[in-house]
Amino acid sequence: MEAVHGMAPDADIVSVGLSTWEGSTPLDSVGYILDHTRASIVSLSLAFSLAPGMRMAYDQAFQEGASQGVGFYFASGDGGNDRTGSYLNPASSGGWETSVGGTSLAIGRNGRREWETGWGDGVNTLSADGTSWQQPVQPGGGAGGGWALGEPQPWYQRGVVPVKLATGPDGKLDRVGPDVAMDADFATGLLVGGTALAGSPTTDPSTWRYVEADLGGTSLSTPLFAGVQALAQQARGGKPFGFANPVLYQRAHGPALRDVTTYTLPNGATPSTVVHGRGGVAKLYSVLGRLPVTPPNPLVPEVGSGFDTETGLGTPTGAYPWSFVGT
Repeated sequence: MEAVHGMAPDADIVSVGLSTWEGSTPLDSVGYILDHTRASIVSLSLAFSLAPGMRMAYDQAFQEGASQGVGFYFASGDGGNDRTGSYLNPASSGGWETSVGGTSLAIGRNGRREWETGWGDGVNTLSADGTSWQQPVQPGGGAGGGWALGEPQPWYQRGVVPVKLATGPDGKLDRVGPDVAMDADFATGLLVGGTALAGSPTTDPSTWRYVEADLGGTSLSTPLFAGVQALAQQARGGKPFGFANPVLYQRAHGPALRDVTTYTLPNGATPSTVVHGRGGVAKLYSVLGRLPVTPPNPLVPEVGSGFDTETGLGTPTGAYPWSFVGT
């Protein structure tokens, strides 16, 4: 909710959940949205596998949404690039949905973008003397992407996604994702704060405490992009996009989308952050390569010039919403 409203403060939001008591599935929620709401931009921070029959069912629902002027935006997943198989279902279902990948985005003190690259990182501990990094203690995360095996390359990706990148293990041209990206790195993501209740609301208030946490993942980048789409829809007079990928790919290599590439600091180091606990609240300090040893990175971002399997076409610029005026 806050990610969408952070991008589009005046957007009207309808939250649709699942009834686990009745055994409903996300497909039931998709059907409810189409049948009972006026939503035109649907953000789904979900990642799960589907049997072939269910993939067809989702594909049918997404096509119905396209005919009704409803666009579906799915998270591409946080497990890094999968260059050996289908990177995500249902975000790879038939190509009738927009898959959102992730970046690492640094914002300076003046609010400007300092640097941006694909999200793929590891978590390491710092040595006791603060001069070197230890081996990874956990794998971190990275934006999902890759081939959607068995899904032919959709028409809108032809001429934009390189043939070499789209050619799957079976030698055929496949659907490749994600399509676009937004900030997803937990170290550069959304800082949220709230009061955590210890037990039920009737518990002694003296046990309640305010905590802050950094949120990220493609579960963040997806609603961020949905908010941008709301701004773009507003710029075109409120006219819904429906299925957005055709107009997104029309803007490839133009000023509306920023190509995300590999970033290194002026001294050649990889950007890094340090999480330092103080007073029970985690605080992030950008190191920007001042430490002599760059931490190992098991999920190196697979980004490069043009379309790539971590950030797709790239990220929207300030010119993106205005590119739809009069369309």
